[in-house]
Amino acid sequence: MTKLKAAGMHFMFSVLVISLALLFIYFVWYDQIYIQVSGVIEPIKLMILVDVVLGPILTFLVYRKNKPSLKFDLSFIVLLQLCALSYGLYSINLGKPSMVIFRDNSFEILANKSFDKSALKPEVQQQLGLFKKPFIGKIEPINFKKHHSLLVQLDSIEALAFNELNHINHKLATPGQFPSVSAELDNLTAQNLSPASAYLSAERAEAISGKSIEQLNEILTSDGYVAEQMKFVMLIYGAEFYVAAVNPAGQGFVKVFTNPAD
Repeated sequence: MTKLKAAGMHFMFSVLVISLALLFIYFVWYDQIYIQVSGVIEPIKLMILVDVVLGPILTFLVYRKNKPSLKFDLSFIVLLQLCALSYGLYSINLGKPSMVIFRDNSFEILANKSFDKSALKPEVQQQLGLFKKPFIGKIEPINFKKHHSLLVQLDSIEALAFNELNHINHKLATPGQFPSVSAELDNLTAQNLSPASAYLSAERAEAISGKSIEQLNEILTSDGYVAEQMKFVMLIYGAEFYVAAVNPAGQGFVKVFTNPAD
């Protein structure tokens, strides 16, 4: 086997492994729509660089047929790649959107690294996990006027999952402490949160997204959605504010619009 063939085989295997990892990250950890706002693109690029590019290059450099230390050299390269992949996945998982909390008329993304899971009720902890999509929840507005930290209120989370995510339909707060909240977005909006509090006005959606309503609707239409059926809400991640399109019919978030100035 030639150097080029050995490096080519290593490259194909690396592409297969990294592709499976990226599919898992995209469809499960970041549930497609959170990729743009999470800042995970740069760590992914670094992981691809190390695992897909550097590994095959090292194989090309060290490979020589009948070389006494060939097995050791190749094993070391593979071990190096596995360590880089493991560290990359660990770092990406720390930034994984673990929960999306509705509070104060907007949705806020909480990454794994931003809160202590042990502070949550057991019922909520069961909705979080390595192989689970972001949990959609709601915090009762008992302390909004005092501007308490979101983390202080984590023990009062109630399920508010979108139909395609968790299909949760039970109360998570202490019985009798808060009024029950419907688990479905369309019911919640209609019965518990007025459209005026949950949905953005056209002017506010334009101000936050940096795009006109016509542009937002054009993007939705080009992606195959019926723009007239969508509503716009505010999505917060860290110190950044975004506009997200939601389907009141129960499909949840369908699109996140980033500001062109970002």
